[in-house]
Amino acid sequence: MKVTYIFRIKTKLILEDFWPINIGRGIISFIKNGDFIECIKYTESNVPVEHAPKFHKPVKVGDIPSINLDDANHFKISNIIISAVTYLKCYFDIELAIERKAFRVEYEAETSEENDKILLPYFESKLEHKPLNLPFDLVSRALFLAEDSANMPPYYEASLLDVARKSLIDERYIDSFRYSFLIIDGVFGNGKIKSNHLISELKNNRQLFEYIKQTKSEWNTNPFTRSLKSKRTTFIKDLNEDEIIEKLVVERGFLFHANKSRVSGWKPHNQLDYEELAVLSLQIAMLTAQNFCLPLFSEQIEEKFNQISKNNGATMSYTVDFIFTNPEDNIPRKGNMHINTIGTRTPNRLKYLLAKHFLEWFESNDPVCAISNAECKSDKDGQIIFKLNFTDKEIL
Repeated sequence: MKVTYIFRIKTKLILEDFWPINIGRGIISFIKNGDFIECIKYTESNVPVEHAPKFHKPVKVGDIPSINLDDANHFKISNIIISAVTYLKCYFDIELAIERKAFRVEYEAETSEENDKILLPYFESKLEHKPLNLPFDLVSRALFLAEDSANMPPYYEASLLDVARKSLIDERYIDSFRYSFLIIDGVFGNGKIKSNHLISELKNNRQLFEYIKQTKSEWNTNPFTRSLKSKRTTFIKDLNEDEIIEKLVVERGFLFHANKSRVSGWKPHNQLDYEELAVLSLQIAMLTAQNFCLPLFSEQIEEKFNQISKNNGATMSYTVDFIFTNPEDNIPRKGNMHINTIGTRTPNRLKYLLAKHFLEWFESNDPVCAISNAECKSDKDGQIIFKLNFTDKEIL
């Protein structure tokens, strides 16, 4: 069969002249879109059909089907292209989408016998930019705080954190650790350079100790740790806070310096070994940076946000009508609750929060009573926000 690998170039690239290049058993060509080279394409014929992707049906109900890409050639070709771009990066700023695992592979039968064996004619992995869902009140608070020239934004922390976060997403874990550690060192290191002095300084900082403790406690719920590719969480579970500080400083001494003649030195293409370290240091760095944002939630900013929102008509009110019973007489009674919020719409997240607020309010005011049903409506248009119904049957 004929296999075609297509690797997208993220950088707008211009080649004034180009032609096919023979590499290995195949040919590399370039796909142009308008004035720019959009993709690098590798095509190889006479590839054994056994390398075509295999489709596995789910074994049991609830499982999802899986696709097995048993294609060592793809790994080889992608490494050749990444290596070539590595040389070019010494001269130019160029980036491939393949470096973020985005590519396309096409499989084409060359004989009639191969037609039935190729179940999937192509496979594509895309880099999807998910929209960022920002709370509007946080955007407003940031604008209010930035308006006052007396406040100094955390430029140092935010700029380093931005690079550390992007490096982690790009699976450049060594770079991610470096930039995260620069935040930790800059805020808590007090200018100490020698490892033993720096370790002592960091260990004596109570705030850093609490950030490490919080990172450990939230490790299993952290979105970055849930997607760990290495699936190894060795030192996080085994080390205490002081030992983690020692680990961070020791790795700084190793990863901040390069010695190419050292056999055991770090290698830029062996990133996975430092994934857990990168996630740990990034989480500590984020807590550190967010500490400089506490003025966003000051009483002054809170009052300003509420007042400006009200002045612009951004207020919503809701009424919850409910029926409840007291275990002493088991007589159904009616009740109602009024809720006022800032905003102009009722998104799904707010509906959930309104229901949660109502249940917490009811439990706080009538802890021994039981709710039969509840209905929340918008005072503006009578739209039903949520309904709650509780059965009175006992479940054994």
